[in-house]
Amino acid sequence: MKILHGTWIPHSGTGFIQEGSFCLWVETDTPSKQRKNHSGDRHPQQLSKDDLSQFLLDELGLKSLKNSSIDREITTKYFILPSTQTQPLPSLELTRYLETEAPNPTNWKSWAIDCYLIDPIIRTLNDIHFCCFYHSSEIQFGADLLFWYHYSQSFQEVIRKDRYIPALKYREISTPKGKTKKSSAAHEIYPGWEIISESYEAKIRQYVEYLPVACTGGLDESNSPLEFYDPETLLRHFSECLLQQSIASTPMPAAFAKKIFNSSLLTCCLEPPVSKNSPWTFAQAIEIYRQWQTWRQKIVTAQNNSDFYLCFQLEEASAQSPDNWQIKFLAAAKKDPSTKLALSDYWDLNPKAKKNTQKQFGADFEKDLLLNLGHAAQIYQPVWQGLETDKPVGFSLSVHAAFEFLSETAWVLEDAGYKVIVPAWWTPQGRARAKLRLKASPKKAGSSKVSKGLMQLDNLIDYHYELAIGDEAITPQEWQKLVESKAPLIQFRGQWLELDIAKMQQMLHFWQTHQNTQPELTLLELIQKNAAADEELAVETDAALTAMMANLHDPSHLEPIDNPLLLQATLREYQKRGVAWIQY
Repeated sequence: MKILHGTWIPHSGTGFIQEGSFCLWVETDTPSKQRKNHSGDRHPQQLSKDDLSQFLLDELGLKSLKNSSIDREITTKYFILPSTQTQPLPSLELTRYLETEAPNPTNWKSWAIDCYLIDPIIRTLNDIHFCCFYHSSEIQFGADLLFWYHYSQSFQEVIRKDRYIPALKYREISTPKGKTKKSSAAHEIYPGWEIISESYEAKIRQYVEYLPVACTGGLDESNSPLEFYDPETLLRHFSECLLQQSIASTPMPAAFAKKIFNSSLLTCCLEPPVSKNSPWTFAQAIEIYRQWQTWRQKIVTAQNNSDFYLCFQLEEASAQSPDNWQIKFLAAAKKDPSTKLALSDYWDLNPKAKKNTQKQFGADFEKDLLLNLGHAAQIYQPVWQGLETDKPVGFSLSVHAAFEFLSETAWVLEDAGYKVIVPAWWTPQGRARAKLRLKASPKKAGSSKVSKGLMQLDNLIDYHYELAIGDEAITPQEWQKLVESKAPLIQFRGQWLELDIAKMQQMLHFWQTHQNTQPELTLLELIQKNAAADEELAVETDAALTAMMANLHDPSHLEPIDNPLLLQATLREYQKRGVAWIQY
């Protein structure tokens, strides 16, 4: 049995920007003679360099991504582990497979262990987890590695949703003794990235509670003090380094590079110097830092310190003006989000009424409002249309832009901390979809009685297909008009709908090929179709078939069975229930 362990270890050193490595090592229950003869500070049940290299290649299928031998990416790190006077205790995962009980720990001790430096982290952890979970019963994740795998999966949300901004770190350099102090202090500015996300902060609080002690005991050097890392500090350092790595390894499209050509801030953050401890030294660095600080403060203050949520409400167009959709700006009080104020109403208030309103939405309501709208416009460009006046109330959209807002933009704004209000017909509960409806009844049309004969799986069922929108059947002519409309949103029978024209064309073709046949199904085939029903296919049965299908799902008909007489074993309770269901 082999147990995979790993954790994030910050590098030792005096650099202002501290890097780190993710270190993977393998614990085994069968130490070799070579491992037994190792010096006293080496972990006796690890896979040492040569064995580890072979294991990574043969068992995990890892290959070096740096055009070098994989053993060049193996180095010695140090881990604080519970120990006796002479040896480290086996991990809890390995203890389950040992025939003898592990001794009681007497102290904590640092052990030298050969580690593979994982890079890239997320992709490699995914590959290793997949290999262990699906292909090997002799390899298992330790609690430490399993924690980092789950956290890195969760952290990808921050990366995917762009919950970070360019960041500058400031460092003042004191004048060395014996040298003349210049008129102004020397400074260093380091470009990088900063995570700005309430969900990230919640994630940190959540995962700190789960983080195993083993994750905090990795040391970069043997002479490091025998101290565990603070869990929150370690988790934040890992997150920041993982973000930097992910951005640095993502190719930049030429169009985007051209767009940011004149931004020294973005250019330097996206293309940092070869050494991360090489700060900005050019003359304008301090001025850029001051501008960045002001910009960052506006973002953080507008989103976190205001007394209201900025809301975007989409109002649908009329059938007479299908291209006149409206986004209205509203504010919702944080103390009571059900209290909403449309900006179109606010600007019409007299000064006294405005002052009363600001008691609920904040004394700096108008300033915070404009800052929020400005930040939202960076996310969703059409918001700039509403800011062409000093009293913004909203802006208009075409039908295609409204569909893009609903399908692509609304969730981005929601994730950025804004509130989005959409029509009820767009919600999962209210959405009416185009679908095929299979209507079925027993072959013997005259009988409404559910007989035992009906329960025979080879009995025949009559059925036919209908075209439907939501719960309403529609004619092929109406369906064809909808297909020919070519619009993603269309008003039908007084209600707006989202239409997938390509799928509707396929459904129409399917219906046309089946309408002139006399199709039959067996009862078993009907049950299978009912189980496979989804948003594009609904199955409707008459009263007799409906009652029969309901009986199939009624657990009250299950009768517990006794242990079969000829069975040379004793069924457990869950096995008896399983056999009872099969028998039923």
